[in-house]
Amino acid sequence: ELYHPSNAKIYFYGDDPAPQRLALLDEYLSEFDAINPDSEVKTQSKKASLPAESARITQKFPAAEGEDAANKHMIQMNWLLNEAPMSSKDKLALAVVDHLLLGTSAATLQKALTDSSLGSAVIGGGLSDELKQATFSVGLKGVPPEKVADVEALVVKVLEKVVKDGFDDSAVEASMNSIEFQLREFNTGSFPRGLSFMLGAMSGWIYDRDPLE
Repeated sequence: ELYHPSNAKIYFYGDDPAPQRLALLDEYLSEFDAINPDSEVKTQSKKASLPAESARITQKFPAAEGEDAANKHMIQMNWLLNEAPMSSKDKLALAVVDHLLLGTSAATLQKALTDSSLGSAVIGGGLSDELKQATFSVGLKGVPPEKVADVEALVVKVLEKVVKDGFDDSAVEASMNSIEFQLREFNTGSFPRGLSFMLGAMSGWIYDRDPLE
C-alpha cells in the first residue's frame, strides 16, 4: 500500500497550462481507487541533553591496504532536537545558531575543534532539519583512539559555554545577514531551481505538514 498513488505527493513547476497538467494526472490516477495508507513516521522521544546521553555506536570502516590506521578514528556526536513539529521561526533560529557554531572558519565550535589539533578535519554537518525531527551532528575525523574522549569533552565544553554566555552581538548580526542573503538570493547554481523548491517543500510535506511553511 505504500507504493500507491494515494501515498504520493505530486508537484509541478513551470508555466504550462493547468488543464494540461490535470489531464496528465488523470491519465494515470484514474486507473486506481483511493486508499488510506498507513505511512506515518513515528516520533522518537529521546530529547537533546548536555552531555549527550550515553547511546554509543562503534563501527569499523575499511582502510587502504598497508595504511596506518592508528590515527584514522572518527568521532561524531549527535543530538535529537525536537519531538513536536517546529515552527518556521524556530527553524530559522536554529539555522542562525548552527551558522554561529559551524558556519565559518571563525565560528565558535568550528574554530575550537579545528584549533584543538585532536583530529584532521571537522565532520558532522551540524543542523539537519529535512527529516521529521531535526538533529545536530558534529565531530572530528583523523582522531587518535586515545583522544576520542577529549573530542567529546571539548564539544560539550564549548556548547555549555554558549548556553551560559551566548554569542557576541556582532556575530549574531553577521550570521543573520548571511542567512538572509542566502534566502533572498536562492542561488542553486547548476541545480534546477524547480527541483530545489520541491525538495524544500517535501521535507515537511511527507510528514503531513504544510509544504508552504
